[in-house]
Amino acid sequence: MRKMKLLSVLAVSLLVFSPALAVLPPGFGAAHAKGEGSGGGKGKSESKKSESGKSEARSSGKGKSEAKSSEKRKAKQEKSAKSAAKKKTTKAAEDGSMKAAKAKSAKAAGLAPNELGKMNGAMNANINAVLAHIRNGQTTKGPVGLLAGLAVADSSALAAAGQAAELEARAAEFDALQAKVEEAGFATVEDYLQARTDGTLTNEQLAVSGDIDTMIADLGGTDATGLQLAESRPEDAEIQAARDAAALAGQAVTDAEQAIIDAWNKTGDATALLDALRARLAPHQTEIDATVAETLASDETAVLLPEADEVIVVK
Repeated sequence: MRKMKLLSVLAVSLLVFSPALAVLPPGFGAAHAKGEGSGGGKGKSESKKSESGKSEARSSGKGKSEAKSSEKRKAKQEKSAKSAAKKKTTKAAEDGSMKAAKAKSAKAAGLAPNELGKMNGAMNANINAVLAHIRNGQTTKGPVGLLAGLAVADSSALAAAGQAAELEARAAEFDALQAKVEEAGFATVEDYLQARTDGTLTNEQLAVSGDIDTMIADLGGTDATGLQLAESRPEDAEIQAARDAAALAGQAVTDAEQAIIDAWNKTGDATALLDALRARLAPHQTEIDATVAETLASDETAVLLPEADEVIVVK
């Protein structure tokens, strides 16, 4: 009985003096544990997803970077390839141009090197070698010598023809003057000059005297007396001699051409060959003319020297 009372007192004491405890619904602990587990799992999952996203972003960025780098390398390679191709094309073009230039030089007037034969030496001869052959009189042998012979013949023929033409033109001017003074009523130019000096020219003669005086001036004017021309008309014999010299020079050209054709060891267009050789000489015509004139003058001096020595010996 006393035990029962004691237990009751203890129970009441506990209720009075113990702090109030929160009343929790059944299963709260399990639910809380599950919630924490679920929240933790969700956080971890989101963390993993975030890390995965970052990883994918890094992977994507890396992939883009690699792709961009690859594109740059490809573009650079393509540029290098184009540059190399361009250089190759340029070099090929230059080589082609050089080959074309050489071919053009060799294939003169439609003649290829194998068609030129021995005349390749003449076609490719240095102009200094040609001039040396002219000075030394070596103009009949070898490709270069034959080319020099053609150069001398052409230059000499041109000079001879020019001299003959000049004399003929000069004579024609004198003849025109003579015809003019006869038209004015005088037998000779000297008669006209005398009448002009005396002041006896008629009005009709004075009308044409201006033309006559101009023609006289063009021919060199008069001497100190004013009664004779300062120069004389070329003699007909002199003119004919110049014509003959021009004809001989023309024949020398024919001979030089034939010598080249005879020495040519190929059968082809001889006219084309001669045209090609002349085209080779054309840029140096001034030097050739000067050398030919110098050589001819030296030859004339050489002919005159023995005569001078003989005169000295006689003295």
